[in-house]
Amino acid sequence: TAAFDKAVFDRITAADTPVARMFEATYEKRFADDPAAIAYVWDTLAAAVLLDGSIVTDSLDVHLDVDAQFGPDYGRSLGYTRNPPVGTQPTTVIRRIDLDRFWEMYSDLLGRPIE
Repeated sequence: TAAFDKAVFDRITAADTPVARMFEATYEKRFADDPAAIAYVWDTLAAAVLLDGSIVTDSLDVHLDVDAQFGPDYGRSLGYTRNPPVGTQPTTVIRRIDLDRFWEMYSDLLGRPIE
């Protein structure tokens, strides 16, 4: 759900930092080809939640089971809110974050000079 558009791209790439330039190199063709395009980030969401857990707006506590057997369902996860099977682990599934605050944090961090 963490989509960004050209406005966010422009805000981030306005910073003259190595990380902002890397971000620009990754996405510049997409927005040059189609200024109305959108793109997504994933892994940085986990980092953002670790930095500031208050950006989480919707989460659910579940017991989670992940299929670790190589086969067609490898990596598939199932969450149980009631009567979890033996072997599942308690975890919190983050379903939504405050995207405005996320993009503000993301832009600020990518715009900081590396020290």
